[in-house]
Amino acid sequence: MSKTTPVPVRTTAFEPYMRAAIEKVYHYTPSAIFKPHPGYAAAPNLRSEVTNTIILFTGSFNPPHLGHKLLLTHAFFRSSFENAVAATILPGPNPNEKEDYLDEKFPQALEEAISKDGFRVSPVTVWGVDCLDSTTELQHRGELWEESVFSDAGRALEQHTDNGTPVKLHHYLNWKIQSEVYERLLARIEQGEFATQVITQLLYPLQAQIIERDFQKPEDLEKQARNVLSVSLRESGHPWICKNRKDPEIVVRFVPARSLLLAQGMSDLSSAYIRNIVEIHGPDGAGEILVDALTGKALNPIIFESMLESKRRIE
Repeated sequence: MSKTTPVPVRTTAFEPYMRAAIEKVYHYTPSAIFKPHPGYAAAPNLRSEVTNTIILFTGSFNPPHLGHKLLLTHAFFRSSFENAVAATILPGPNPNEKEDYLDEKFPQALEEAISKDGFRVSPVTVWGVDCLDSTTELQHRGELWEESVFSDAGRALEQHTDNGTPVKLHHYLNWKIQSEVYERLLARIEQGEFATQVITQLLYPLQAQIIERDFQKPEDLEKQARNVLSVSLRESGHPWICKNRKDPEIVVRFVPARSLLLAQGMSDLSSAYIRNIVEIHGPDGAGEILVDALTGKALNPIIFESMLESKRRIE
């Protein structure tokens, strides 16, 4: 009997393909996209033996807020993709437009560039629950993407059944709970793939700030972060998945995260919410008062306030 020669696993950096697709479709050269972080990830690499999942968040982000970041981080760390390589934002070409922005040319360009080198990729898009309306129809251009991830990290999902299951979507099969995702994430942390404190900061920033305020010793920080992360993950709930009735390759995932906003006493976190804060403080509301009001809501309150101040001077 002849022995089968194992096919060697190849890896390659993902960022050059991302840059090439952006340059081809959007006609500009981006700066560095992925910055390695010692606490949770190196720069993302593609692997030849699997289909690599790339999570993309598209939109105008006007203005950017914490909910945008939380949507992306919860979709990446808490959805059930086993081979998620990277999660990134594709902002719209015009920051003054508030419409969602999605271009089918980009995932096509990305897949073409990667497949030429013998790698497989599956682009996935992430959305807020405002893209699900009261009739439980998907309000996005889902025909461009085989898989989508929704999360209520920024806004409440009103369509729940009594037992917490998302209401059934038209043209889709019943939702199925994915309880194994919770244990899988904790196992990856135990194995040292992710740092506990960093993951807690990314998924539950308010709780992480309290830990950092109340504890100073590294061993105490680690212990409290593990406790908080475990409890917060359970309180957030398990993710769900459902498939299209006619085409099972079209998949929708839902990652619940309501405890994030409820812990901060908010029911909604959106760009309109941020704009209302700015309007309340008026054109002269710059400085520490506005920064304090935006803390825990805007993505970076100090930078956002300075952008508003620069815009006022121009106008």
